[in-house]
Amino acid sequence: MKNKIIFFFIFSVFFMELSRGQNNRRTEVNVGAVTDVGTTHSEVAMLCVNLSLSDFYSSHPEFQTRLVVNVGDSRKDVVGAAAAALELIKNKQVKAILGPWTSMQAHFLIEIGQKTQVPVVSYSATSPFLTSLRSPYFLRATYEDSSQVNAIKSIIKLFGWREVVPVYIDNTFGEGIMPRLTDALQEINVRIPYRSVIALNATDDEISIELLNMMTMPTRVFIVHMYSSLASRVFVKANEIGLMRPGYVWILTNGVTDDLSLLSEVSIEAMEGVLGVKTYIQKSKELGKFRSRWRKRFPRKELTVYGLWAYDATTALAIAIEEAGTNNLTFSNADLGRNISELEALGSSQLGPKLLQTLSQVQFKGLAGDFRFINGQLQPSVFEIVNVLGTRERSIGFWTEENGLVKKIDQQPRSSESALSTWKDHLKPIIWPGDADSVPKGWEIPTNGKKLRIGVPKRTGYTDLVKVTRDPITNSTVITGFCIDFFEAVIRELPYDVSYEFIPFEKRNGKAAGNYNDLVHQVFLGRYDAVVADTTILANRSSYVDFTFPFIKSGVGLIVPIRDVRPYPDPRDISEPELQLLRRSNPVANLVSLNISFNEFSGELPNVLADLQNRTEDSLSPPDPIMITSLFSFLKRGQFSFFKPLSLKLWLTSLGFFFIIGFTVWVVEHRVNPDFQGPKRYQASTIFWFAFSTMVFAPRERVFSFGARCLVISWYFIVLVLTQSYTASLASLLTTQQLNPTITSMSSLLERGERVGYQRTSFIFGKRIETGFSPSNLVPFDTSEECDELLRNGTKKGGISGAFLEIPYLRLFLGQYCNTYKMVEEPSMLMDLDSFIFLFCGFFQSGRLWSPMFQGLS
Repeated sequence: MKNKIIFFFIFSVFFMELSRGQNNRRTEVNVGAVTDVGTTHSEVAMLCVNLSLSDFYSSHPEFQTRLVVNVGDSRKDVVGAAAAALELIKNKQVKAILGPWTSMQAHFLIEIGQKTQVPVVSYSATSPFLTSLRSPYFLRATYEDSSQVNAIKSIIKLFGWREVVPVYIDNTFGEGIMPRLTDALQEINVRIPYRSVIALNATDDEISIELLNMMTMPTRVFIVHMYSSLASRVFVKANEIGLMRPGYVWILTNGVTDDLSLLSEVSIEAMEGVLGVKTYIQKSKELGKFRSRWRKRFPRKELTVYGLWAYDATTALAIAIEEAGTNNLTFSNADLGRNISELEALGSSQLGPKLLQTLSQVQFKGLAGDFRFINGQLQPSVFEIVNVLGTRERSIGFWTEENGLVKKIDQQPRSSESALSTWKDHLKPIIWPGDADSVPKGWEIPTNGKKLRIGVPKRTGYTDLVKVTRDPITNSTVITGFCIDFFEAVIRELPYDVSYEFIPFEKRNGKAAGNYNDLVHQVFLGRYDAVVADTTILANRSSYVDFTFPFIKSGVGLIVPIRDVRPYPDPRDISEPELQLLRRSNPVANLVSLNISFNEFSGELPNVLADLQNRTEDSLSPPDPIMITSLFSFLKRGQFSFFKPLSLKLWLTSLGFFFIIGFTVWVVEHRVNPDFQGPKRYQASTIFWFAFSTMVFAPRERVFSFGARCLVISWYFIVLVLTQSYTASLASLLTTQQLNPTITSMSSLLERGERVGYQRTSFIFGKRIETGFSPSNLVPFDTSEECDELLRNGTKKGGISGAFLEIPYLRLFLGQYCNTYKMVEEPSMLMDLDSFIFLFCGFFQSGRLWSPMFQGLS
C-alpha cells in the first residue's frame, strides 16, 4: 500500500512538470483592438472580446497559441484611429486588428492593413463603400447595410406607398446605403422626391428646421438611416413638431433598431409607432447561457448585437491564428536607405498572407449565428421587422430571401402569391404613429398647401355624366354625375389624402365658358390644376396635358331610325296611290273581310286596318274594287314568307333526303312487302307517297323488315326536329319585330347628301368636315330630346337622317329611345378614342409639372 502511494505521488509530480513545460511552450500572439475607449459600445465590445478568449481557450486547452489583445484608443476620430493602428503595428507588431467602430475610421485602417499585410476584422463598420475598396485584408464580421434594402423594399411594396424620403446622416455610413436603396425603390416604381441629410453635430435648431421643411412636403413616408444617438434627437424633435401624428410613416434601418436597448426611455417613447428592420439573431442554447451569464456579471450593461459579433470575430481570429502557425511572427524590414514614409517604414507582416487565408476559411456556429466569410463579409438571410410601442420594441414579422415578409420565421411559403392577400397576411397587427391602427396613405397635401383646383364642364345635356347646379337656398354650387362619383371613389382608394375643390367652367351669367378643347386648355394656362369630365383623349390635347388611364371605352357611333321589316309591313309604308284609293271609298266592310281572311297570317293585321281606317276620310261611297285589289296586294307582300325559316341549302338537302329515305325503304321492302309491289308506275308513286307521308308520321304502307323499321324510326326523329324548328322560326318571323336601320353606313349619308346631327360641344364637327360632310349638312344639338326631335322630323322636314355621338352619350341616348333608334358602327368611321376622367398638372414656360398623384390615379 505504501509503495502505491509513493508511485502515485511521483506520477502526479511528473504530470505537473509536463503540463508546466507545455504551458511554457505556448506562444503569445499580439493582436490589436482599435476602438473609442470610454463609450458604451466600446465597453460592451471589449468585454465580449475578453469573454470570447476566456471561453475559447478554456474549451481548447490544447491550442499552442494565445491571443494577447492590445487596445488602441481612436478618440472618436478618423485620424485618431489611424494613429492608434500605426502605433499598435509599430510598437506591438500586432498580427491582426479588431475594429474600428465606424466606417469612416475603417476607411483609413483598410489602407494601413493593405500596406502592412495586417488583416483588419471589423464587427461594426457596415458601410457598403468599404466593399468598393476591394482590399483582401479587410474582413467584415457583420452585415453590410445594403443587405437590408430588400426588406425595406418589401415593406414599402406591401403597403403600396409611391414616394419615400430618406433621412440619413451626412457621412460615409449614411451615404453608403443610398445607391442600393435608390435602385431597389426604382424597381417597384417608388419615387424619392427629396433627401434629408443631417450632420452628426447638427444642433437642435438645425434639426428642427430640416424637419419643418419635410413637414411642408406631401410625402409622409421616411426611411431613417443614422447613428442611434442622432436618431434619438431627431425623433424627440419630430414628436415636438408634429411629425409623429397619424398619417406619417417612419421606417428605421438596423443602424438604429439594433441599439434601441441603449437609448433612454424618453427617446424610445418619441419613436412610438415606427417600423424597423432589425438584425435577426437566432436563438440557441449557447446564446441563452451567455445572456444569463452576462446579466449576472454585468447587470447594468445591455448586450448588443455588435457585442455578439465582436465575440464571434475574436473566436474566428483565435482559430485562424492557431491554424496559421507561429513560424513567421515577425515583420519584414523596409529599405531604410532611401527616403520613405513612416507607413512604409513599418514593413509587412510575414504571417499576414497565411493568416488571411485561414481567416477566410473559418466556419463555425457562433453566438450570432453561422459564422462564415463570403466575399470578405457575413451574409444575412433573415431580418426581423419590429414595431416600437411604448418603451420597447415588438416583433411583427420577418423578412427572408426565400419567402419575403412572413409572420413567423418557420412559416411555410405560399404555393402562389394571391392577388387578394393583404398586409395582414404577412405581418402582425401594427400600431402606427399617433396611436393609429389604420395604414397611413403615405401622401397628403401639406398643411400649408393649397387645394387642387378641379375644373368641370358646364353643360345642358347628358347631365348623367356631369351636372352643375346651384342650390337656390345656400347659393352654393352642387356638382354631381357619374364622372364625379367615379373620381371621388378613386380618390378614396389612393394611398394618400388629397384636398380638392370643383370649379365650374362657366361665365358670370352661368353659361358654359367654352367647349371641351377650351376647358382642357385652361389646365395648360394654369387656371385649373386638373379636369374631371367625360373628356376624350385626342392627339392635339395630349400635346400639352397628361391623361390618366381611361375608365370608359369610347368611340364615335352613328344613330339612325329603325323600321320593322317583317313580311307584313308597317301601315305607314302604304303608297300614296293606295292611300288615295282608300280615301275615295268606304273600306270598312272590305277591311273587315280582309281582316277575317288575313288575321291568321299576321297578328298585327287588326292594327294595320285600324290605322288605315283612321287615315281615310269618312265617306259613304261604295267599296272600290281597285282599292280592294291594291290593299290586298299590299297585305300579301309577304305571301312567300313560309320559305324563310329555312335556308335554300337546307330546303334542298331535306328534299333530297325525303327521296333517299323513300327509295331505300322501297329497295328493302318491295321483294317481301306487297304494299311496295305492283306496276312500276305504282311503285314509283309509292316511293314518293311514303317519303312525304313521314312528314306527318302517317304512312299507310306497313314496313316488315327490321332494318327498314330502324331507318324509318331514325328518320321520324329527324323529321320531328326539323318540323319543330321550322314552326318556331316561322312563328318568330311573323310575330317578332325585325328592326333594321334605315341607313347602314356613313358613306350612304355622304352619297345622298343627307343632313346629320352632332353634339354641340363635341369635337365631332371638325372630324366630320375632314371625312367630307358639308358644314351646311351638319346640325348641332345639345340634349337627347333635341336629337330625338330632329331624327323624327327627318331631312325632308328640316330634321336629320342620322346623328353622330360619342359612345358614352350614345348609350345614354339609346337607353331612352331603345325601340326607335339603333347604333351603326363601321371601322372606317370609328376613331380609337377613350373617354375618361383625368387629372394632370399643367405646363408652364419653365417646364413641365408632373402631379405626384398621377400614377396613383391611373
